[in-house]
Amino acid sequence: MCVTKAFVRLLFVFLSTLICCIISQHAFGRESGANPLRYENIRFQKAGINEGLSQNFVASIYQDHHGFIWIGTRDGLNMYDGYSFRVFKHDTFDPFSMSDKYIRAIHEDQQGRLGIGTCNGGLNVFDRQTESFVRFAHDPGKPESISSNNIQQIVCDLDGHIWIG
Repeated sequence: MCVTKAFVRLLFVFLSTLICCIISQHAFGRESGANPLRYENIRFQKAGINEGLSQNFVASIYQDHHGFIWIGTRDGLNMYDGYSFRVFKHDTFDPFSMSDKYIRAIHEDQQGRLGIGTCNGGLNVFDRQTESFVRFAHDPGKPESISSNNIQQIVCDLDGHIWIG
């Protein structure tokens, strides 16, 4: 699939605006009791490589129950705390790092575990205590393993079951 630079720029502007809207909604919306139809107090701020994002192509965005914004790119997982980015990347020599650099899906389950779906590295679960990752990969010899290492989507149903697409 051929993607033009203009399309990538447009997608980045859209996703940056979406992030800002989420942050603005949290800061100016529900908690403050402000009228959501009044937009004069909203400020937009861009976040990209110059601000610490690992790469400008954003494939997924998720806000966890702590308020952190997790951003999946083609070059790592980024955690944004409202002030700066922390980047988690694949390291070939570290089995507790991300299993792949291309992050496609991010989701938090009911226990607060963050699931990270990658393009070719399967599923990763972030351990907040050790700031490391547990990897789950497809194994053709084990039918109980995940069915593919290409994870497009992660959701959790009301019963707490995790669904991986």
